[in-house]
Amino acid sequence: MPETIRISEMPTRWTDISTALRAGKHEFMIGEGRLVEAVIVSPAWYRRLLALARQEERRRHVLALPLPAATSQATWNAGFATLERISEKFSGLSDDDLDALFSEVLAEVRGAKSA
Repeated sequence: MPETIRISEMPTRWTDISTALRAGKHEFMIGEGRLVEAVIVSPAWYRRLLALARQEERRRHVLALPLPAATSQATWNAGFATLERISEKFSGLSDDDLDALFSEVLAEVRGAKSA
């Protein structure tokens, strides 16, 4: 669980935060009360977050294929909602497993078209 540090404490806590990050603590929330102004994370945690964000961006890019029925923003959004719902069924598969599965499907579909 992240440690919350008040903004006013920050000048005196930099050394503690740096030591904790090196020791494997991953995150600190900086703010007042329930309002979070910033988050400090370890470099390893940051790299993992970036990798996840890039993976999600690639997934969204792949899902953003033109939909013939997408004649309006509402139908476009509905198409994405459907894709999101269907993609949840594959949440337990690794990227490699998904890639193999979709490669198999594409090969079969392409084979059927050429036959």
